[in-house]
Amino acid sequence: MFFFLGIAILFYSIFIFATIFSSADNAVPFFLVPFLLFHMSVMLGIPYFVIRRSVKRMIYDLERDLHYWVTKN
Repeated sequence: MFFFLGIAILFYSIFIFATIFSSADNAVPFFLVPFLLFHMSVMLGIPYFVIRRSVKRMIYDLERDLHYWVTKN
């Protein structure tokens, strides 16, 4: 997970700095950087919550299975 986050944050930071510090004659639209920050938070936040929910469900299922195995034998 940390490897994915590191790669994603590195990609977004390179893209943002390249957009801001591109040639001086090209004006950067004012909405581009806030949009990229919003996009980054959504793209990094959704996998975090999906993984967190699936881990909680996996723990519940594993405890239930282990309890069944222990009580059956």
